[in-house]
Amino acid sequence: MQEKIKKADRTKNHESLLKKCLLLLSSEGFLVWKNNTGSIKTENRYQTYGLKGSPDIIGCTPSGVFCGFEIKTGKAVQNKHQKAFEKAVKARDGIYIVIHSLEELKEWLATYL
Repeated sequence: MQEKIKKADRTKNHESLLKKCLLLLSSEGFLVWKNNTGSIKTENRYQTYGLKGSPDIIGCTPSGVFCGFEIKTGKAVQNKHQKAFEKAVKARDGIYIVIHSLEELKEWLATYL
């Protein structure tokens, strides 16, 4: 029987990969930052922040092209809002990549740079 991965472990893996991707992209001349989205309960209501569906990492390439990188770990997949955001970025000649591992990002960089 396969053990379920605890939510805390999934979050830890996601954050670890996200940080490694930020460092690698920065070292290659990209201007990137972590894009926080979500909601928090304040008193009697929820306050949302960030743009729904936007990727985990946003910024621009060394040549100034908008880029977004969605980090997915384990069996996670894009939701409908993330797919719509990807479509909107690509329609405007921006870059949107779904990253599952640091190796995958390195392979993409080797073809992009």
